[in-house]
Amino acid sequence: ARAARRRGTPRRRGARAHSAGRARNFGASQAAGALLAFNDCGDEWLPEKLSVQAAAMAALPGNVAMVYSSLIRVHVGGIPQLLNSPEFDARDPATYRKALAMEVSGIYPQTALLRTAAFRELGGFDENMRCWEDLEFFFRLAKKYRLQHVPGHFTKLFDEYRGVSRNLDAMLEAHRLILAKYAADLAGDQDLLVPHYRAIGRRLIPSRHGAFARRMLWRVALSGRARLSDFAWLMVSLGGPALFCALSRARREYWSLTGRAPAISGTGF
Repeated sequence: ARAARRRGTPRRRGARAHSAGRARNFGASQAAGALLAFNDCGDEWLPEKLSVQAAAMAALPGNVAMVYSSLIRVHVGGIPQLLNSPEFDARDPATYRKALAMEVSGIYPQTALLRTAAFRELGGFDENMRCWEDLEFFFRLAKKYRLQHVPGHFTKLFDEYRGVSRNLDAMLEAHRLILAKYAADLAGDQDLLVPHYRAIGRRLIPSRHGAFARRMLWRVALSGRARLSDFAWLMVSLGGPALFCALSRARREYWSLTGRAPAISGTGF
């Protein structure tokens, strides 16, 4: 649907757009190879992306179902920013716990290479989710398999400040679905839950769910696991959407003047 809108193809009246998960699952169902790689409309792989990752996968044991790399985010106006993904290691027995603590939120499907058999065994992406279906899939993947980070920035993601990733209603719905779906594994563990509260609280500040965002950020602040930045975000949330949007505009204008944006490491949260 997104590609059709870019081409100027009108959507049929009354038609409902399919989820990103459904589109990716359909593509995966047509694949005949042992490895799967996804890319979104408008984003780009660098020429060496597949060869580097395929070589890395070939050297790893069968319990490693996904290798992935970091990416270059290109903001509106062409400002590049390095997003350094969290560095999961195939030898780490704590893979699933780290995934539950939102550390997989810094991994993007466009940067990954997966074993087709593992993807199909797990049922692919949850097609009922309008947002964060990749995050939820990485939880399931990490529960049974290992992940391996491959150094390098081989994908360009072009940020248009639109699309489902900017749909904050869908994001709140996805947050609630994930907490419900993994309630038994999260088991009230604050070390696992606080990163969820932090992520959704920061994302929802500029939305009509601002009061909910503040509650989430207060939970983080009172958890005993807060960082200095968490208190800064709480102050921003008290200023409401107007303050958040003003700071975002100032940040983008500064990037435009300098011609670059600072690199982000890990999940960004």
